[in-house]
Amino acid sequence: MKKNVLLIYPTIIGEIPNSLAMIAGVLKEKGFNVSTAINTFKKAITPHEFVAKARECEAEIVGIAMLTFQVLEVYELIRLLKKEGLIVVLGGPHPTDAPKEVIEAGADIVVRNEGEVTMGELCDYWSGNPIQSVRMNQVNGSVPWIQKPDLGYYAGLNISPDDIVQEKGEGLAAIQGITYRNEDGKIVTNPPRKRVADAELAELPSPDFDPFDREAFRQNDSLIRGIHRIYTTRGCPATCTFCDWRVFGQRVSFEPMPKLMEEIQRRVDKYGVTNFTIADDVFTVNKKHVAGFCEAIKKIQPKVSWQASTRAEFVNLEMAEMMKAAGCYLISFGIESGDEETLQRMDKRCTVEDNYNAVRVGAQAGLQVWANLMTGFPWETPQSVANSIKFVRETWDDVYLFQVSGSLIPFPGTRIYDEYADEYGFKEYWLEPKRQGYGIQIYQNSVNPYAVSTYYQRNLFDDSYIQEESFFTYTNEFKEKVKEFVFEVGRHNLETLYPDNKWKQRLILSTANLSRVLYKSFPNLEKSIAGRIFARRAKQGKRAKAEAHRDVKRGVSAKSSAVESRAYISAKSSALGDRFGDF
Repeated sequence: MKKNVLLIYPTIIGEIPNSLAMIAGVLKEKGFNVSTAINTFKKAITPHEFVAKARECEAEIVGIAMLTFQVLEVYELIRLLKKEGLIVVLGGPHPTDAPKEVIEAGADIVVRNEGEVTMGELCDYWSGNPIQSVRMNQVNGSVPWIQKPDLGYYAGLNISPDDIVQEKGEGLAAIQGITYRNEDGKIVTNPPRKRVADAELAELPSPDFDPFDREAFRQNDSLIRGIHRIYTTRGCPATCTFCDWRVFGQRVSFEPMPKLMEEIQRRVDKYGVTNFTIADDVFTVNKKHVAGFCEAIKKIQPKVSWQASTRAEFVNLEMAEMMKAAGCYLISFGIESGDEETLQRMDKRCTVEDNYNAVRVGAQAGLQVWANLMTGFPWETPQSVANSIKFVRETWDDVYLFQVSGSLIPFPGTRIYDEYADEYGFKEYWLEPKRQGYGIQIYQNSVNPYAVSTYYQRNLFDDSYIQEESFFTYTNEFKEKVKEFVFEVGRHNLETLYPDNKWKQRLILSTANLSRVLYKSFPNLEKSIAGRIFARRAKQGKRAKAEAHRDVKRGVSAKSSAVESRAYISAKSSALGDRFGDF
């Protein structure tokens, strides 16, 4: 008899979560019935409604993908599900970083790091089948784990080396990469599972989108958000201090090209996707992989366009031009800062000159350049921000859009958190009621964005964590310099968003300036008034207008702006030709 599994994504999200689609594919392959319940902007779901869904689909097992967001609500959901007598499994960044905390909140099992192989073995366990692991061996009558526990992996996590089980047992004790409570009531942490290798990626099932309510993610232009997102690699070789890189590690693994192209063609044929987002952390990390992808994707019919993200030091003009010829129209760089000291202290392993070079290369190749900038690091000074403003001004004609969020958040598992949590008093901040709504961009995580952000933060750059000193303290001089940065980024982006409407650009900037003045004197007044108006008059799930317009401009729509953007970039590239010469 098949077991019924409900997969839950409790955080508000605007697209089908690929992480759960991947797990759904594994469950389906193992013969389990899969249902989903996703918290979306169109239909926000409460913990009690999630439980009702579990009853409706007669779930025996519930899997929850968890971020460091609305943690207390997720823990309440776990308690409600356990009252129903269900097996509750959690995975994702937060359970990986704080597995003991999640078990203590009531979960039965935490799946750490990559989840597909581990979930496959859990399926075998639930089905009563023996756990077959190629990474175990028999030595002198005992069964040790082949992989020695990497104590560096546990640094900063809520795990003591003494908690790590040294020998393989039976049942759950035979599965790597999980934390659970055993029959004696002790929380047990099995060693981490090795990263999924290239050969194993070839054997994993494709993401299964069938269990999801695709209408909940359909835009007005018919694009089903989420299906356009695809991975060609996993992992990132960098160790940036603001990033929780331990979730997937530093070794990069590569999807086999034939399988990858088969999956892209499947989504083209089945879902009509013709504009893809390559979701890799560093798409261009391997030249051979990029060349193979560019050659292969040209054969997809009908022709598709795509965009990708990477690091500044992993791209050159030849590669960028090759990507452009293969249908790429946008490249996103993790620039982070125009300040040399900040790049060094965040362990970015690239220089300001690398950042300038990457932007120039992208523009010269005829690509839209999306640049991500951050600020709010505890060591930054007004001069640090001034250097980033200088970068914005000097790359003005080369950058298509700057990212509109980038205030530092010290997520658990990052070195920034490990180093500063005690000093600034935000240790385990995710357990505090007042910090439940903190996320990468505060208004993107709310069904009522107007109640949690101001006009200028939505339209220019979200600096709320800095201005309200949510984690770190800043001088007034620093905050004023950040304001200058916010308006410079916003002014640049408005030229791209409304290129033929100077009047609208000026109107938005004037309104934003008024919003900023009001916010400085009365931080909650605008949010209170606008939030109430939105709650009474707007349809649930309607995102901020500025956000929707940016999506269209960066190609996240069925009617991709790729054609328009190429014309825009073509004209810009012609103007840049004389400037760059033989660069």
